[in-house]
Amino acid sequence: MIWEYKTALNSVNSKDQKKKDSGFNIVETDSFLNLMGLENWELIDVKAINESGSTVQLAYFFKRPLSINSSELPDIGYDIDHNDITGSQR
Repeated sequence: MIWEYKTALNSVNSKDQKKKDSGFNIVETDSFLNLMGLENWELIDVKAINESGSTVQLAYFFKRPLSINSSELPDIGYDIDHNDITGSQR
């Protein structure tokens, strides 16, 4: 199966450094993730992006099946089935 991928960044705003309020909004995050799911995106990973020991952004990684023929894909220097290793570089 051929996949397409999407990366989304979400800023985490510290509103009050003394209280260490992360600014993480569960309702907005759930709405965002549900919207992505309605568009057939599957969440595959989340990574924290840190600066000076504090999380400043979250990176969400999604995938979904690509609905085009593999012959329509642009040549990016990788063979899909080179030596039976999917995605191996030439």
